[in-house]
Amino acid sequence: MRILIIITCLFLTPLVTYAGEIDVSEEIVKLAESGDQEAQFKLAELYRSQGGEENEKKSILLYQNSAQGGNIEAQVLLSLFYYFGVAHSNIDPDAKKAYAWASVAGRQGHENAQRMAKEYVVELSSDDLSEAKSLAQKYYSLYVEPFK
Repeated sequence: MRILIIITCLFLTPLVTYAGEIDVSEEIVKLAESGDQEAQFKLAELYRSQGGEENEKKSILLYQNSAQGGNIEAQVLLSLFYYFGVAHSNIDPDAKKAYAWASVAGRQGHENAQRMAKEYVVELSSDDLSEAKSLAQKYYSLYVEPFK
């Protein structure tokens, strides 16, 4: 199972590595601040590609905002962040939240997320799976349905 998840992580890693300071246009920052989920995702990718604790914290917050704004790729990344945990951003491993975010993205047709959700199921007790499914439904209602 971890092999599939690790391979997924490799494919979701930012494809571009930026050297030096982040050169961010004012336009993308304004769009991200106004709630544009695509701009939030792009800005998160820029911060994440820079590395470092402070950039990681900024990127996680932007990914969360983007996922809550309906961005499927951000939802998949949050699933991975909750599966593995992110030390500097106070995200502890949480299989229920990992399942919930993978389920939300999978329900929208993201095939890797569908596979991830199936893999996470084996790590959850029946009670935890029930809670995770309820959480997934809540996330879907809050973070997908309003944007349809």
